[in-house]
Order: sequence, then C-alpha cells, then structure tokens
Amino acid sequence: MCLSNIFVNLAFSPQGRNDRSPPPLRERARMEVSSSNAIGCKKFRNYSNKQSGVSLAILLFIIVILALLSAALVRINSQSVISNAHQVIATRAFFAAESGVNFQSMRIFPLSGASLCANQNFTINVNGLNGCTAQTQCNTFNIDGQDFYQVISQGQCNVGQNFQATRTIEVRLQALN
Repeated sequence: MCLSNIFVNLAFSPQGRNDRSPPPLRERARMEVSSSNAIGCKKFRNYSNKQSGVSLAILLFIIVILALLSAALVRINSQSVISNAHQVIATRAFFAAESGVNFQSMRIFPLSGASLCANQNFTINVNGLNGCTAQTQCNTFNIDGQDFYQVISQGQCNVGQNFQATRTIEVRLQALN
C-alpha cells in the first residue's frame, strides 16, 4: 500500500466526525495531495518491482571485487614474506663470507707462530649463522719486496632447498715488515 493511499483513506474515514459534512479544508488539501501522488506512487511501485534483482546483482559484483582485492593482498603479502626471507638469508651469507675473511686473516697474521695462507673451508656454528659455510682461497704475491695476500671468501647459507644464498668477498692484505 502506497503512502498516498493511506492519506486518502484517512481523509474519507468518518472516525472522529459524527456528521456527513464535507471534510475541513486541511483534510481536503491532504486528500488532493494524496490523490495527485497516487498515480506517481503506482508508477514508483511498478518501477521498484522491475529493479528488484538489481540490488542482488550489485551485491554480487561488490563481493566479487572484494574477493579479487583480498586475493591480490594475500599474494602481495606472501611475496613480501618470501622476499624478506631471501634478504635475511643473503645477509647471513654475507656475514658468513666476512667471517671466512676474518678467519683467514687470523691465519695469515697470527699473534704468534708462522703465517699460513691456504685454502680453507669453515663451517660456522654461531647463533644466526647456523648452517652457513665459508670457503676461502688465499693467494700470495710479492710486489717490489712487499708481501701481499689476496683472500676470496664465499659464504653460503641454506635453509631448505627453496632458500639458498651465496655471497663473495675479496680482500687484499699487505704484510707490514
């Protein structure tokens, strides 16, 4: 039932009036307004019945868009987590290579005893570098009576098959005579 029909029904109802005299001016104005809207209300009612499935289609469209957005966010988040893991493993590999250079430098320039410049493999068992190795190569050469050492250290860290990183550091050292 349309709102304008309610006004029309109220205007013609004899409730509260004992006589059959014409309605007062206020009720006549209400009756005219309501009767003029009654036609428009009928059109509006037909128009709303024609669009009853549109809201369902719009809702379905919004749900699909939100699902696509959430799937994209999940993919971006998982890629970010993997990228972060690779970065951490690469940093560990760099520190393993740096540790290999430091170990080799201590062998070349010991506090006491003879120096040793040889290829070495180090397995590092320190918190943060567990599972990392350092392979070092040491070369000696003499230029104008000065001894120089070239140390190449390759640090490698593995965390399963998916995450593996290798970093290489090259250092040249000079013996002070």
